[in-house]
Amino acid sequence: MIGKVHRLSLRIGDRFSGRGLHHTCQDLERVARDTQTTVATIARPNYWIRTVSVLAILVLVAAVVSIGPAVASGAEGFTWLTWVEAAVEVSNLLIFLSVAIYFLWSLDVRLKRRRAIAALNGLREVAHVIDMHQLDKDPDSVLKTTAPTEHSPKRDLSPGELGRYLDYCSEMLSLVGKLGFLYVAGVSDPEVAREANDLESLCTGLSRKIWQKIMILRDA
Repeated sequence: MIGKVHRLSLRIGDRFSGRGLHHTCQDLERVARDTQTTVATIARPNYWIRTVSVLAILVLVAAVVSIGPAVASGAEGFTWLTWVEAAVEVSNLLIFLSVAIYFLWSLDVRLKRRRAIAALNGLREVAHVIDMHQLDKDPDSVLKTTAPTEHSPKRDLSPGELGRYLDYCSEMLSLVGKLGFLYVAGVSDPEVAREANDLESLCTGLSRKIWQKIMILRDA
């Protein structure tokens, strides 16, 4: 993935060196390297959390088990009301134990999920930055179908150059979506998968708008 982004950065630099799109692609290359590092870190088992969780679970289970002999030793003087109260207390303790075990055992996954979703939000911001570069790249500006106004943006691209510029934007958006799915491989979690799918949908929608402009250029 990093190699693809690097080659795209070189291609953009060959045609549009010094432009904002080239700088954005260089930033995307740094994001791709950070993504590879982050995914490798997330995928690595967090042994200290697992060890602490197992020890805490064992302590909780031992505490519950130790209650049994204490209850049995005083069971002779229990009335039916005392038994009901004891059953309620034991039920509450078991519920608390179940919640505590679930919280501790899922702590590692929740920490990984939080980090992955934060990184996916960062990729979403990159996608919007890429989209900003193509907003004022209208085909009619180079086809001279309308006259520019006093406040029109500076447009110095030929039809062929504009087509390549828009195509590069579409490629960058596609790579952003693919980077998002690396987190799905690193974290087996439905929320992370949903966020990655949302990122892919965002990139596809933005790329679709770009391809509409490209088709107008090709038809012309």
